Amino acid sequence: MCVSKIASLIDLPPNPYYRKAFIPMAGKSKSSVTVKNRKPFAIAMLVVIAWFIITGVFGPLFGKLTSVQENNNSSFLPKGAEATKASDVIQTFSGKDSFNFPALVLFEGEINPQLISKVNEHLTKVGDLTLDGTSAKISDYLAPGQQITAFPSADGKAILGNIPLDGNAIAKVLPNDKPVLPAIVEELRADVAPFAKANSLDSYVTGPGGLLGDLFEAFGEIDSKLLLSTLVVVALILIVVYRSPILWIIPLLSSLFALSTAGGIVYLLAKNNIIDVDGQSQGILSVLVIGAATDYALLLIARYREELHLFESRFDAMRAAYKGVWEPILASGSTVSISLLTLLFSQLTNTASLGPIGAIGIVCSMVTILTLLPAFLLLFGRWIFWPRRPEFDGDDHVMSGTWSKVGNVIDKNPRRAWIISGIFLLLLASASPTLKADGIGTVDSFTGNPESVVGQKLLTKHFPGGEGDPTQIVVAVDKIEAVTAAVKGAPGVTDVTPLLDGFAKYNILKQKKGVSPITMTVVGTGGFTYMSASPDQSLVSNFPKVSHRFSYVTQINMARRFNDKLSLSVMPTFVHRNYVAANDYNELFALGGAIRYRISSRFAILGEYYHAFSSDNMRQGSTNSMAIALEWFTFGHNFTINITNSSGIGELQFIPYTTEKLSLGQFRLGFCVGRKFTKE
Repeated sequence: MCVSKIASLIDLPPNPYYRKAFIPMAGKSKSSVTVKNRKPFAIAMLVVIAWFIITGVFGPLFGKLTSVQENNNSSFLPKGAEATKASDVIQTFSGKDSFNFPALVLFEGEINPQLISKVNEHLTKVGDLTLDGTSAKISDYLAPGQQITAFPSADGKAILGNIPLDGNAIAKVLPNDKPVLPAIVEELRADVAPFAKANSLDSYVTGPGGLLGDLFEAFGEIDSKLLLSTLVVVALILIVVYRSPILWIIPLLSSLFALSTAGGIVYLLAKNNIIDVDGQSQGILSVLVIGAATDYALLLIARYREELHLFESRFDAMRAAYKGVWEPILASGSTVSISLLTLLFSQLTNTASLGPIGAIGIVCSMVTILTLLPAFLLLFGRWIFWPRRPEFDGDDHVMSGTWSKVGNVIDKNPRRAWIISGIFLLLLASASPTLKADGIGTVDSFTGNPESVVGQKLLTKHFPGGEGDPTQIVVAVDKIEAVTAAVKGAPGVTDVTPLLDGFAKYNILKQKKGVSPITMTVVGTGGFTYMSASPDQSLVSNFPKVSHRFSYVTQINMARRFNDKLSLSVMPTFVHRNYVAANDYNELFALGGAIRYRISSRFAILGEYYHAFSSDNMRQGSTNSMAIALEWFTFGHNFTINITNSSGIGELQFIPYTTEKLSLGQFRLGFCVGRKFTKE
């Protein structure tokens, strides 16, 4: 008997998760006892704990994803578009880190000069308004050098107030990590509404700032509604597919883990300016992750259910199921991720950023389903499939059913299958020429009528021809007259405001032994507007003096070359700006210094620093410009790589408007190639 028992035990199929122990018992024959190996269960528990930790880290970051969104117009334009190029050039007039992005306040009603004065007086105080219960004020986000103004419409039935916001500053977040622009728009509306009502006026916060602020809110609502709708639809599908009131929770919960992780990773990348995120890509990320994770979960759970009929141990069943699905899931996820990365070649900024965002979501979905979902299934056991609990009965359900028959047909006639499928797809593709993708304007992007949309329509009524938001044209100096004449004759153009920009340089002295110990050069840059002056003294375009039309920089560069290695320069600089903010000055004085040291025949180190002598109240948060560069000489050329905190190239930009600090890691990288064609 004992021999026969041992023989029967040897003939049993091997099971790596169980061990057989033969326990001798006094006075009795040996019997076999099965002792369960707890190692797979412990591993599954550790995987779940690890995912809870990961989600605990990335989940809160996913909640902050809205704060790093960039829902600006440039994100929806090709980088090579004419409007995008013009915008880049326009920013050079005021500095790369400061450009005017107006929020317009429209007052509608019967107006008079006294009312215009009251509106102007009220709007000058909005800078003191605090935002969303924080210490931040609207004044912290106003465009430097711009004034808050209000002027009447030609029909005498509206007043338009211009709140010039700093386009880059409003893209940041408040101390509470909420977006700046929606908070500004909300605070402006809460402030001007009572004032307008007290003066028998209707008020609307609109224009680029108002529209984009409402767009922020719309995208925020879309994200929550879209996520909720997706979860509900997926839950219903899973309940129908699994016919279980419990099982659907596991794959849905796994997809939420994947979404939290993906969202947290995207937030960190966007926070560090590696990728751009807008409301559209955030919404697509949610749908993409949940959809992909659910799809992969269906494959794994279906195979796991089949194996539970063939294996008594759920660990054995999962091992067999895992071997059958990990390669298809990995192949599918990798293919989709790589395909999404091709969007990086798109000319549209928001579309290009969608590529890596979507790829991150797919990878997180894939990893989650291949790790977390198996662990969940192993921990809960067979009862998770209730009421259709799969039993260990040896029944191979794969070979029966509708899909089994379909698979057999395709297997027998693969060529016919792909030919029929290809023809069907071509028929669907033939309808592609009928697709119209002309796009819609910002106003038409809303399904409802928020205040900004209503205000924009009234703005067009009272201020036709783009008076509230004029179109800017960049043109070469020698083409100003011709372009101005052409634009004035264009339909819908009511006024043309020309701006002239120039540069001059003159060498006074040149270093020469026995003649002059230094080289002295006078440099001048400036801009001049010759637009028609407005009689309204409250407007920036009033120009009571001709000097108010000028912005210029005068600099004296005094340099000395001590030897073949060392050169030093001192640059006293005077900056005169056009109309500036109320707490600002027109004139600035700065003293610059530069050094160049040649460390070898091919390499040199360069440094530059400007110290601005100005009042502390003039530019809040401003700092002095500094740059460090490495110069490389080769084949008659010199290549320069520089690191700087400067906000622009010209002194008119970086002396008044630099706010970054190199000590805090805030810098820009620059590259320059030069060649000298004449001998000294």
